[in-house]
Amino acid sequence: ENRLAPPLKKGLSPLASHQQGADCRRRAKEKGGDVDHHQAVQAGYDSFARGDPGPLFALMDPKVDWHLAEGYPYGGTYVGPDAIANGVFAKLGSEWDGYMMTPDFIVVEGDRAISIGTSSGTYKATGKSFRARFAHVFTFSGDKLVRFEQVVDSAKVQEALSSLPAMSV
Repeated sequence: ENRLAPPLKKGLSPLASHQQGADCRRRAKEKGGDVDHHQAVQAGYDSFARGDPGPLFALMDPKVDWHLAEGYPYGGTYVGPDAIANGVFAKLGSEWDGYMMTPDFIVVEGDRAISIGTSSGTYKATGKSFRARFAHVFTFSGDKLVRFEQVVDSAKVQEALSSLPAMSV
């Protein structure tokens, strides 16, 4: 069982996906440069969509700071891949059906990559779904992800958590 994220799809292994991230860094160094941050972030979203967060975790510095928005179900700061795996990804996999993060675009400037997109899913405990806009800021030091910050319309997410009917405005 993969404790890092949504259940792995058949045929995927955490070790293999971690290796894909390492291969990405190796290929970049062979070309004489750092990891392509746009490619690395997109690969993280793509692998998460397949139920395999390994490539994203392969990029993380051992002391990565992971900041989730206040009002988000798992809002707060997590330090290190283990804290992120257990405090965020394991819960996304066990408490939600079809949780997705779909970036519309990714912009890279220096050591930062910023994505804007939509997250969605169905909270198992209530059976309610949500769609909310997000901004994610990834900060790299060389080929390692050292900081992540999430900005999200957490009110939309909270509606899915509530057993009360959604209020119309």
